[in-house]
Amino acid sequence: MNKNNLLSLHSYIRPVPLLLVFSIIFPVQLSAQVVALDRGQTIEEKRNGWLPYMFATESLGTAIGAGAFSTGGKRQPQSSLFGTAFITSNESALISGAWNNYQLGKSRFFIDSFFLVDHFTDQRFYAGPDIDPNNPRAGTNNSDSGAYVSGVSNELTFTAAQKYRLPIGSIKDDPVSTYRLYQGLLESGPKGGDSWNPMTSGQTTVAAKFFYTYRDLSDFVFNETQADPVEEQLFAKTNGLEFWLEYDNTDFPRNPTRG
Repeated sequence: MNKNNLLSLHSYIRPVPLLLVFSIIFPVQLSAQVVALDRGQTIEEKRNGWLPYMFATESLGTAIGAGAFSTGGKRQPQSSLFGTAFITSNESALISGAWNNYQLGKSRFFIDSFFLVDHFTDQRFYAGPDIDPNNPRAGTNNSDSGAYVSGVSNELTFTAAQKYRLPIGSIKDDPVSTYRLYQGLLESGPKGGDSWNPMTSGQTTVAAKFFYTYRDLSDFVFNETQADPVEEQLFAKTNGLEFWLEYDNTDFPRNPTRG
């Protein structure tokens, strides 16, 4: 058995908790260093909120948790902070959070960070050996829905990114883009989509990100055989660096109409 394959991306995705996490993270990531204000709003306004939730799934049982966020404010109008956590009836738990678009002083450097820690007592991985050679291998397109390995799993994920907003284009004078809206429609803001010249139009960012993920699996069972749990711990971890150059040449990154 290949241990790395068993702990690969063929894991069973729990849509409700991950949807909650990603629905908060992705809008923040996509908005980048952007402040959008509707008529009557000021840049000093700080927005906070929280939401309790409950859900149930086959592998988690009944879960209860809460998510909270904070964004805006005079000192860091473009930044946002969020967190969520839940516990379940089968003694699983998850906690996650992110702090995005934090500006270092008055510089053009911004920092994003994200962490995720979880403990699942019935983690499912759609991977493993060929139990029945007459059936497709677990994790492939035509494999049976019952072809999975389940067990106790722990995960730790952490990322940290640093971004530099180049002093060219529409952010030549200010690395934070402020847009004015009326009922959600753009009224005014930095130029974007007028031409394909990064020196005069659009926003250019250079970035680097460090990432680390650890995951293990113990007391696992092959669902197709229903044999006794294997008292062995498998684990896999990965880390690295990503570098990229981003050029956003739209009139409004959150809801572009041209560019």
